[in-house]
Amino acid sequence: MLLDIVVISVIIGFLRKGNLKGNLDFRYTWIVPAVFIIQIFGTWLLPQSLKPLAVVCSYLGLLVFVGFNIRKQYIQIIALGIILNIIPIVANGGMMPVSLGAATKVGYDVTPLLEGTVFKQQALTDATVLGFLGDVIPLKYPIPRVISLGDIAIFIGVFLLLQDFMGRPIKIFNIKTSKN
Repeated sequence: MLLDIVVISVIIGFLRKGNLKGNLDFRYTWIVPAVFIIQIFGTWLLPQSLKPLAVVCSYLGLLVFVGFNIRKQYIQIIALGIILNIIPIVANGGMMPVSLGAATKVGYDVTPLLEGTVFKQQALTDATVLGFLGDVIPLKYPIPRVISLGDIAIFIGVFLLLQDFMGRPIKIFNIKTSKN
């Protein structure tokens, strides 16, 4: 999901005459690939009943990473997005609620959501807690998907971070950064 945002951000950075010579200088960067490995192996190896645990653990790992790097420019926006996503996930048993109407609008087959066979998502119902924070926003381009408010914050934070990395920062807030 983030790969296309990264690619689009880098293309825009190049169009803005940026380059890939920047240095983000994050601490504990190994946490990010570890989180994705947890989700990937959780999908394949864990029984369905434990898959929500892998999702929650991966989001907690991301929170730890952003916590170590919170003073970096734009990480606060990414952290907000992660928090906005983990809240409905935890409130709904480790699964992100997805609007069936929004999923249908972007062309998804909602049968797996209705059957409960999706790794980290479940159908949004009347019993869903904090459903408005779930995946409720249909987005057809660049790749059809249903996103959440948290996803939007993450996308914005990643975009701004990559513009900064490419030497073409976009100043929205006057946030002081730290070398650590």
